[in-house]
Order: sequence, then C-alpha cells, then structure tokens
Amino acid sequence: MKIQNILTLVTYLPAAAALALLFFPRSSGRAIRLFSLIACLATFVLSLHLLYHFDGNNPGMQLEESAPWIETRTFNIRHHLGVDGISLFLVLLTTFLTPLAILSSWRSIQDRLKPYMICMLTLETGMLGVFLALDLVLFYIFWEVMLVPMYFLIGVWGGENRIYAAVKFILYTMAGSLLMFLAILYLFYANGATTFDLVEISRNLATGVLRLSPGAEFWLFSAFLLAFAIKVPLFPFHTWLPDAHVEAPTAGSVILAGVLLKMGTYGLLRFCLPMFPSAALAAAPYLSLVALIGIVYGALVAMVQADLKKLVAYSSVSHMGLVVLGIFAFTLQGLEGATFQMLNHGLSTGALFLLVGMIYDRRHTRLISEFGGLAHGNPLLATFFLVVTLSSIGLPGLNGFVGEVLVLAGTFLSNRTYAAVAATGMILGAVYMLWMYQRVFLGKVTNPANNAIPDLEAREKLILVPIVILMLGMGVYSSPFLKRISRGRNWHMGAEYAPILPQLILVIGGMLILLLEPFTASARKSRLGQIAIVACTLAAYGLGRQGTGPRAVVFQGMFIADNFTFFCQWLFLVITGTSALISLRFNEREAMNRGEYYALLLFASSGMSLMAASGDLILTFLGIEILSIATYILAGFKRADARSNESSLKYFLLGSFASAFLLYGIALVYGSAGSTNYQAIRELAEVHGSGQVMMLIGLALLLVGFGFKLATVPFHAWAPDVYEGAPTPVTAFMTVGPKAAGFAALVRLLVEAFPSLEPNWTALLWFSSVLSMTLGNVVAVLQTNVKRMLAYSAIAHAGYILVGIVAHNRSGFEAVLFYLVIYTVMNLGAFCIVLSLSRKGDLQVNLENYAGLGRRAPLAAAALSLFLVSLAGIPLTGGFIGKFYLFGAAVQQGYIGLAIIGVLNSVLSVFYYFRLIVLMYMREPYEGRPDPEPISLAVLAITVLGAIAVLWMGIFPAIFLNLASNSTLALK
Repeated sequence: MKIQNILTLVTYLPAAAALALLFFPRSSGRAIRLFSLIACLATFVLSLHLLYHFDGNNPGMQLEESAPWIETRTFNIRHHLGVDGISLFLVLLTTFLTPLAILSSWRSIQDRLKPYMICMLTLETGMLGVFLALDLVLFYIFWEVMLVPMYFLIGVWGGENRIYAAVKFILYTMAGSLLMFLAILYLFYANGATTFDLVEISRNLATGVLRLSPGAEFWLFSAFLLAFAIKVPLFPFHTWLPDAHVEAPTAGSVILAGVLLKMGTYGLLRFCLPMFPSAALAAAPYLSLVALIGIVYGALVAMVQADLKKLVAYSSVSHMGLVVLGIFAFTLQGLEGATFQMLNHGLSTGALFLLVGMIYDRRHTRLISEFGGLAHGNPLLATFFLVVTLSSIGLPGLNGFVGEVLVLAGTFLSNRTYAAVAATGMILGAVYMLWMYQRVFLGKVTNPANNAIPDLEAREKLILVPIVILMLGMGVYSSPFLKRISRGRNWHMGAEYAPILPQLILVIGGMLILLLEPFTASARKSRLGQIAIVACTLAAYGLGRQGTGPRAVVFQGMFIADNFTFFCQWLFLVITGTSALISLRFNEREAMNRGEYYALLLFASSGMSLMAASGDLILTFLGIEILSIATYILAGFKRADARSNESSLKYFLLGSFASAFLLYGIALVYGSAGSTNYQAIRELAEVHGSGQVMMLIGLALLLVGFGFKLATVPFHAWAPDVYEGAPTPVTAFMTVGPKAAGFAALVRLLVEAFPSLEPNWTALLWFSSVLSMTLGNVVAVLQTNVKRMLAYSAIAHAGYILVGIVAHNRSGFEAVLFYLVIYTVMNLGAFCIVLSLSRKGDLQVNLENYAGLGRRAPLAAAALSLFLVSLAGIPLTGGFIGKFYLFGAAVQQGYIGLAIIGVLNSVLSVFYYFRLIVLMYMREPYEGRPDPEPISLAVLAITVLGAIAVLWMGIFPAIFLNLASNSTLALK
C-alpha cells in the first residue's frame, strides 16, 4: 500500500520534529535526545517505503508530488518532488546516517543540546529536499537552507578554530550558489518565463523547444558547475573541507562527508549532464584531468597528515575525485560506478569519522603519534576500524570494491591513461590508510595513557554494526542497488547471480566469521571453525539445488556454469570442509585457534571455484590471486614459529613472480587477440594459428605462471620448504586444494581458449611432466621428513596429472578429473594420520617417529599404509585406476614413451612409500618414544571414509569415472 504524499512526509518530518523541540524545556536533555532520535528513525522507516515501491525498470521520475506554491504573474514556482535511480539511495543514505550521527553525539554534546538537535533535524530536511526537489527554485532554497544549520554546527559546537572554519565554509559555498541562482533565472526567462520545473525545462532542451547558443550553454554549465565543484569539493576548490572537518563535531563531520559532499556530484548528474550535454562533453577531458589531480593530490597530502581527522578529510578529496572521474568518463559503467561510489564513500568515510570521534572521546587527541598498539586493549574498536579501512580502500567483498571497479572500467573505455593514473591514486589510498592503521592500532603500546582506553560500549556497537552489515551486503550483493541506479536497464542480475550462489555463501561465511571473531571468547573459537564447515555444507546444498544442467555463461562470458564447474566445486567444498574439520583440534593445541584461519579457508575455496568456472583470463587471474593471498597467510599462520614465517615469506615472494608471469601472459594474449575472453581468443587463434608470435609467447608465460602455482618442475622450488614449514592442516590443504583448482583452470584454459595451439602447449607440458615425475620421485627417496617426502610426492603426482593433459583427448581429461579426486582422498587421508601422530609444536614428522607404529597404533598404521599403497598405484586401490587411465590415455594418443616414463616413476615411488610401511611394521619403536595420542573423532571419521573411498574407487570406479566423463563433455 502506497502512502499518499510520502515524499513530503519524508522531507518535512525532521523539520516538524525540530519545530516541536522548541516547546521542550532546556533541562529535559534525555527527552530531547530520545525525541530527536525517534523522529530520525521514523524518517528512515518512511524512506524505506520509497525503496519498496520503487520500480527499478522505470527510467523516469517516480512517486512524484506536485502542488502550486508561489504563482504570480511573474513567477510560477511549484512544490514538485520526485525520486529516481540517482536520488533514491542518496535519500536512504541521508535517513540512515542521521540517526547514527545523533547517537554518536549522545554524550559528547551537553552544552546547548536543544539548539544542536534542532540544527541536526533542520539539516536533514534540507538535505532530503535537495535530493527530491524537481523545481529549480525549490532546489535552490533547500540548497541554501541546509547551509545554515551546518554553519552553526561547525561554529558553535566545533573545535578551537571553529569560527574560521564555519565562515570559510559558508563563504565558499554561497559564492558558487549565487552564480547558480543567476543561471536558474536565465533558464527561466529563456524558457519563456513559464516555469522553473526541472522536468519540463530538461524536456524542452532535449526536444529543441528551448534552444541555447553554445556560448550561453557554456556559461550556464560553468555557473552550475562552480556551485557543485565547490561542494564536491573538486580541486582546487577543496581548501574549505579539511578545516570544516577538523573543527566540526563528530556528527557534523559524518553528515558533511557522508551526505553534503554528495550534493555536488548529485548536482553534476542531475543538472549539468542532462541540461548542458554539449558543454559537459566538451569540458569532460579537462574536468577528468582536474579529478585525477584531486585523486593523487588528496592521497599524497593525506599520507603526510599527523591528525587522524585531517587524514580522513583529505581522503575524501581523493575519493570524491574518483566519483567525478566516473561521471565525466561518459560511459554507462562510469556513471553507474560513480553513483554507487557516492554511497560507498558516504558509508565508509562517515564510519571513519565516527570511529575517529570515538577515539577522540577517549583520549581527547587525534594526533597519530599519540597512539600505537590500541588493538591490544581494544580488539572491538580495532576490528571495526580495520573493516571500515578495508572498505575505504576497496577490498573485494566490501562495498568500496564494486564502485571503484565500475569507475575504473568506465574510465578505461574512455581514456586508458586516466584509468591508470586513477588506479595509482587508489594504490596510494591503500598505502596511507593501512599505514595509519598500523601506527594507531598495531605494535607495542608506546603511550601509557592508551592502556586505560575502554573498548566499545553497547551504544557504539549499535552505531557501527548496521554500517558494517551494509558494507558487506553492498560488497557481496550489489545488484539491487545497481539495478535501480541504472534507471531501467534490465540486467536480470538475479539470474546471473544464481550460478555463483556457492561462492557467495563461502564469502558471506568468511565475512561472518571475521565479524564474530572479536566477540568470541578464546575458549570458543572452535565454533568459528564450525561455522566454516556449515558454510561449506550450505554451499554444497546450494550446488545440489542447482543440479547439473545445460551450460550457462553469465557475466558477459566471464563465468561458466556447467557440469565441469559442478564437478570441481563439489571437490573443492569437500577439500575445504575436511581441512576445516581436521584443523579444529590442531589449532587449539597449537594456540592458533583464531577465526581468521577459517575465514581464509573459505576465501581460498571461493577463489578455487572461480578458477574452475572462469571463461576469461581476468577472472582466472582474480581467482588465482584470491586463492594465493589466502594461502600465503595460512602458510605463516603459526606466527611464533620461524619455519612457518619463512614458508609464508618464500611462498609469497615466489608466488608474486608467478603472478607477474601470469599478468604478462594475459597482457600479450590480450594484445594479440584484443580480448581476454576464452571464446574470442579461440576464434582468433583458429584463424591465425601459430603465426601469432605474441599469442604464443603469452601462452608460454601463462604456462610458466601455472607451473609455479602447480609446483611442477622446474617451477617447484618453493613447495618442499613451504609444505614443511606450514602448519600440517595447511599443508594438507595446499597439497590438494590449490593443485586441483590449478589443474581445473589449466584444462579449461587450454581446451576452450587454445585448442588450435595444441602442438605448442603439449610439447612444453610433455617436458614438464617428465621432469616433475622424475625429479619429484628421485628427491622424495632422499627425504627423512614425512612432510617433505609427501611434498616431493606431490610434485611427482603433478607430473602424472600432466600426462592426461598432454594426451589432450577425452579419455585424458576424464582421467585428470578422476585422479584429482582420488589424489585428494589419498593425500588428505595420509595427512590426517600425520596430523594425529604429531605433538605440540607440530613435531613427530621424521620417518623414525613411525617405527613400530603398527604395534603402537594399529588402526592409524593400517590406514596410512592403505593410502601409501594407493599413492604408489598398487592394484585394487583408486590410485592404480587413476594411473591406469592416465597412462592409457597417453598410449591412446601415441605418447607411449611418456607412459613408459610414468610407469617407471611409479615403480620408483614404491621404494619410499613402502619404506615408511616397513618402518611401521618391521621395525621396533625407538626407546623412549611416546605412544601416539588418541585419534580425534573427526580425524577418525575422515580416515575411515577415506580408506573406504580408496578401496571403492579401486574396485568399483565406474560411478566416479562416469561423473568425470559427463563433466568433460561440458568442455568446448
């Protein structure tokens, strides 16, 4: 049911509440606060009515209200309100932030409370009126009205230099406003002195009823532009902003950054572009350049600030420059990204000012040098500050990422150089924000006064939690916003998001764990691991609900949902859930039971899924990097262990090299094919074949990058040290998860993008397969550490899997998928036993520790023996069937020599696998060797199920082979 005159109610309810406050006695402070808060909350609830009844497919104004206001012989001014995709969310942003701003000043404002609340409520009406007014005079009145309460908020309740800042604010903004008023009058008379109605004037301009000379259009555009540029503020009109922010009370800074600055960019979208398109288009290159200066200048100046609030203020100059850049890119992506980024900035920067205000209320200083180590005594404050900081710098999964990507994509289509400079500014933004966070929250507590700072109280949590939830929601599921912002362009985003439901569940699960981590007691951190397991289960359920079906290509060909993706995602979810399950007890024992561990596992799994489903090199790279960053951190998660730290650093450095090779390869392929889409690359490669030297070099670099990620020879050097130094559950995950994802991505890439270049890539992979099998097995023979032995074994098994890819026939790809499954079962099973036998400190991993295990722990020894026998490829096990099909595919394709080398290497592997079995059953335990601890129920269940799977796949493999066969049929 629609509420009549809803826009009028939303606009004037705060003003009516401000009027009612005049009758409250000054002494009733609590009543004044509660009444003001209730009025703002009621306004927010009413504004949700707009969202509910807004039709995202309607490109015009909606819920319009028009009534006569000032009608004389000279003027015809109407009270005309309306909302569209541009203004809708700005109204919601205003009604959302205002009650939070009032809550933030609940205790800090004691003097002249009633005038303060009157100013806040009046300011809200002024801001809402600006976004809803469709009459030029009415818009101007609201534009000027909101200046007055903000002037008083800064000048009365501000800091030491409040009067200077308030006067500077009012003078700057009114100077531009007066010129805009003259432009409004000119438009009125040019239109026949009939109306100030924006809709009618815009329609007359578009249809030619109202014609403006180029000179008149330029000066009118300039007059409006000046008013909006000052409000943005666009360089060089920005100098009033830092002073206003620093001197304003916290609530004033929140509203100023969260809403008032958006009025400038809103004005550009609402007035300058639609009414004066020719002038806007002519000025676009210059305004884009000015925006770029603002982006870089704001970031550089923010980097040297000593005051927290001033640093955030200059970050606004940089971020708003990005919004202006998106607007004047004159592309659909740029405009939509700019509008979305306005909302992002309002949330992120508003939250930053709220957090800075909370810190100031505790220490009465904002100097960065006065802080350090705040995270030790204030984990909640540090966590919320980190989330908001990451949102501000555009971390994927949070709201800032979507807007920045759209703006950069739109700018790239318009001017690649501008896009590159803007990206540099964003990198600088990450530098100064993270550096600021490090100096304030990390390290040792250098100032004793910081030890007495209390953590967040209930009221402050109530302020921050809704903002963080909205940040996560906008980052993970932005389509409801973008659909309405696009004003009628039907993207069918719901249908596109269905295939990535499992990934969304994993990301949301990881974000939920990070959000709950500070609130979870140390003794209950295992519950966060249980949430990760539940997330994997729900993702598997979502995958099952989708079921197998026809191939679906979504997101403009970037994401492919087919049986191949379905098969791989099931495997990844099993790997992730199992890894989380075996980590619970280990992490408790090793005092590393923190929620970030389980969140990183879920993020890594989402990256793996993207790799298998990718139909575009950009998405492939994104999936690889999401997976890599998570595993870099997981490898060094045992922070007190030098080996773990070393493994993380080594993995990161060599992984960065791999990423560089991948990027260069992608760049060369893009330069050759003009696209990063697999289908487009395939079509061009089929036309030109091996004559495209640039594409061949790009493909070679891609294979080098994949070689690093898969740990195939000669790109394997990182693997043994990393596998040995990482915590055992992480090693178990890394030996199967990233490897399975890497091979899945490689198969899809070669089959769908480069089938015509098969002679080239099979030759390279042939040598890599031979080297990996041989070197991996030979060096594994020399190992005395079980984890290093299994690490070199993993290198050898990567070589076996490459045999199936080299065969490049249907049987080979079926064998690859089957072998990935059985290898996952064998390796995870083996590591479960290694994990159960280890002691505190992740010790007991030398071969000698397994002597006599058959007597000390017969069940563990039997299960480990079965997994080792299968890894060696002995008949009646899944490992034998896997190798049989891999080598059979090679023989079928004529690679008999490669199959012989593979068989000989399998024989060699028997030596070191059976050496461990000999130790367990044919050697006595060393004196003083403690008996193994009882196996946990979770590890026991995984071990038993793994043993059953190994035997089942060795004796009755048809069901798994059929699944693999059906999955490879999806590859085209």
